[in-house]
Amino acid sequence: MLAEELNLGMRVRYPRTGTTGTVLRIEEVRGQVFAELDSTNLLYRIDTLIPASGTEKTKKTLIDDAKTVI
Repeated sequence: MLAEELNLGMRVRYPRTGTTGTVLRIEEVRGQVFAELDSTNLLYRIDTLIPASGTEKTKKTLIDDAKTVI
């Protein structure tokens, strides 16, 4: 994903782990651009992120679903 395509509040996915979240902030560190996701509060290089469709469930949703089943 290019920096021009990324916006605050945008839903993205990190395909290597399947992590999905909303972009909280965008930061440049040593010439690389990173985005912080709300689901993990970790920084991900933006060139490794892809736009997320609305069908992915967040970790919190999965935990709530498990509590409902129990």
